[in-house]
Amino acid sequence: MTRKDYSKLSKEELIQLVEKLESRKKYGLVWDEERTKEKFEKESENALPVLKEVKSKEIKTDPTKPTNILIEGDNYHALSVLNYTHQ
Repeated sequence: MTRKDYSKLSKEELIQLVEKLESRKKYGLVWDEERTKEKFEKESENALPVLKEVKSKEIKTDPTKPTNILIEGDNYHALSVLNYTHQ
């Protein structure tokens, strides 16, 4: 794929190009992160999520095998905790 050399366009041509790109319909998932912060993001700005063991939901397996954990909650929080607990 060849790239277009935009350095040779005039200011007016560049403005037209930007306006054309901005007027296109956007498909897929689009976030405007600077304007929209989700509730869990706001809540977790100053708090570190903590994993809690719930013995009543424990599934006993072979003690010689690695322990598996099931994390119930938001993906963002779960991945934040796993960053600290796993390599």
